[in-house]
Amino acid sequence: MQGCSIVFHTASPFVSNVKPSNVQETLLDPAIKGTQSVLKSVAQTTSVKRVVLTSSCFAILTDAADCKKIPGGIVNESVWNTTASKTYNPYAYSKLLAEKEAWKMADAMSHYKLIVINPGWVFGSGLKTHATSESYDFMKMMGSGAMKGGCPDVGVFVVDVRDVAKAQVSAAFTEEYVDIGHGQGNQCQ
Repeated sequence: MQGCSIVFHTASPFVSNVKPSNVQETLLDPAIKGTQSVLKSVAQTTSVKRVVLTSSCFAILTDAADCKKIPGGIVNESVWNTTASKTYNPYAYSKLLAEKEAWKMADAMSHYKLIVINPGWVFGSGLKTHATSESYDFMKMMGSGAMKGGCPDVGVFVVDVRDVAKAQVSAAFTEEYVDIGHGQGNQCQ
């Protein structure tokens, strides 16, 4: 890492069907320990001036219950997910804990700036010829008729993977605040 000025931390397990007994080892440990590992290396590398962490909107809120607790329903940087847990949306919980750990570790350091991007559900083309991901599986269910009995009336934040990549590069190379929606105080509905 020595000689690098920018570090991108983008990896975290995204698995929706996890047995309750496996949540810690499948989601929480990899998300938290992965973040700690990256930032411990950054802490020892003074050439690094900026870390771009791709978190998730799930670190901010899980569902309408979180929205009801937000004063005026406006989401900004002070809002953290309050409903996710090991037993309720453990993926969201993993993103919350990993991002909080990143801020805690970054606050203890002065040689780099932490920038966090909180995209919604990331969809788009992948690197492999045979797509294998939770996002792909969901899209396949929507298109194959697997949900022909009806899809729940839910709203999700969706973003194209290419837009996330642009936001990551922008966050890495521009000084001004990078806003892909979060900083404007989005209305929670």
